[in-house]
Amino acid sequence: NPGTLKAKGFTDEILQRIEEQLPTAFKLRYVFNRWTVGEEFLRNVLRVAEEKLRQSDFDLRAGLGFTPEQIEAAEAYVCGTMTIEGAPHLKEEHYPVFDCANKCGEKGQRFLSWEAHIRMMAAAQPFISGAISKTINMPHEATIDDVKKAYWLSWQLGTKANALYRDGSKLSQPLSTTDSPEAKLLASVVAEAGTNAKSDSNSSRSEARRETASSVGTAAEPPRTAVQAAERITEKIVHRYIARRRRLPDRRAGYTQKARIGNHKIYLRTGEYEDGTLGEIFIDMHKEGAAFRSMTNCFAIAVSLGLQHGVPLEEVHFHELGAVDSIVDIVGIALGLELLGVEALYAGPLPLGRGFVQTQHGLLPIPAPATAALLAGARAPTRPLEVEAELVTPTGAAVLATLARFEQPPMRVEAVGYGFGTRELPWPNALRLWVGEAAGEATGPFDEGPEELLLETNIDDMNPEFFEPLVDRLFEAGALDAWLEPITMKRGRPGTKVSAICRTTDRAELERVFIEHSSTFGVRALPLDRVKAGRRTEQIATRWGDVRIKLKLWRGRVIDAVPEYRDCLAIHERTGMPIRVVYNEAARIAEAWIGRKVEAGVDRPSPS
Repeated sequence: NPGTLKAKGFTDEILQRIEEQLPTAFKLRYVFNRWTVGEEFLRNVLRVAEEKLRQSDFDLRAGLGFTPEQIEAAEAYVCGTMTIEGAPHLKEEHYPVFDCANKCGEKGQRFLSWEAHIRMMAAAQPFISGAISKTINMPHEATIDDVKKAYWLSWQLGTKANALYRDGSKLSQPLSTTDSPEAKLLASVVAEAGTNAKSDSNSSRSEARRETASSVGTAAEPPRTAVQAAERITEKIVHRYIARRRRLPDRRAGYTQKARIGNHKIYLRTGEYEDGTLGEIFIDMHKEGAAFRSMTNCFAIAVSLGLQHGVPLEEVHFHELGAVDSIVDIVGIALGLELLGVEALYAGPLPLGRGFVQTQHGLLPIPAPATAALLAGARAPTRPLEVEAELVTPTGAAVLATLARFEQPPMRVEAVGYGFGTRELPWPNALRLWVGEAAGEATGPFDEGPEELLLETNIDDMNPEFFEPLVDRLFEAGALDAWLEPITMKRGRPGTKVSAICRTTDRAELERVFIEHSSTFGVRALPLDRVKAGRRTEQIATRWGDVRIKLKLWRGRVIDAVPEYRDCLAIHERTGMPIRVVYNEAARIAEAWIGRKVEAGVDRPSPS
């Protein structure tokens, strides 16, 4: 009461502030705080320590010496109990009339069960053509099994929709039935943001007036102070809520990745939670000094704590020290590829700026000699850009030259990520990463023309017996496929069209074969764009010997397996076993491969 508070030092002015806030308060603690009472009054009059003022869970009433019983009684008197349970002149058998979707207040125990919600909807559903938009509330203690039962009951009763909500399952919600840590957090940051917004508003009031005057006839925008308050609330909620350390188990799984940067051997070791998510990293080096070891250790510790607390890694800053930036890049790439499950890396043409870059050896032209040598060794496609900046670093060039193929793979995109740099460029300074599943073979290098060609020629004056050795020669020269087609040429003469598919690198050799080994005077070359299934040869064991099988791959899985006819023929000639018996048994064994996932660059699994 006012008398008790005045005895503890409260003035009439402070009490008036509190009275003004009470009509909209759910809890007294949201009124008795440093934003309503004022920090100067708390420090100088009530003598509250500075560290206590900064604690989000500090309760001024308890700090003034009030007992929990006194605080609870004051809450009930001023704010009410938010429930009719225990109210005078109301019989217990009348309670069901007042039952709500959730428990009412801290003391309330009664609420409508989720089953009651569903049965009520089911009773009305036959008379409504569409679904009923009604939330089925569940208490905070609801289990996964309860959710399962709710959906099952909804289906049994024929309801057309089921919108479940478990109390407290979101960080903030319009109404909360518990004084949870999340609710306290939300209240504290809202109050803090609101107070800061008030203090900002005085200095920006004239500016706001000018903005309002200049916006006549245009769409209204939120006041700047309101936007700033919203930003503060969002930032504080996210930061405080996620920045809670998640302890790793004492016994944990992980892996070790070895890498070499310059003369340094680096061993990256990881520690994981029970669910497989990354929780910590360690970086060990073969030969390093104490200072360098300290730098890598601090980096690993900072990243590990960021992972465990949920703090974004971009908030961790390091000073450049020799090759530390390269080590950070290598560590991040190794972790990213491992965690994303990347099996193959592809890159597009690399942008090259112009100008000079400062190095330990002085000014060097862009691209730096190391970058140029790496790109030349990898035959990486590039494209010049009219900007004075180093767009490809030696570290980036080394990573791409070692891991990437400069081709454009057909793929089904599953996720897209962006990494943004801090340098100001005429375009968004971003690196984009596409992650997906292969949908066939790569179609060819970027910006280097077609990877494959279709070579054709028409012949009407050559001995038909000469076509067989011609086709054999085409295959020997590197043709991916070759075939003959009967055609009708001018004046009704019969002829033969000879076609071959080849890589652009083999074009000259196949054209030589066409000219030298046939009667043609010319060859047509057409760019070819085709979708190709993957191909792989494996070996299986039959009762009569080994037989090679050809696997047809699509999107990483085997969709067909066919025995090699020549191997079956060789067994037939050696054993006298009918070739159809040999072929059929080989085909039956080969079926074990169909449906299997085949990863590129790994040994084949043993067929069962």
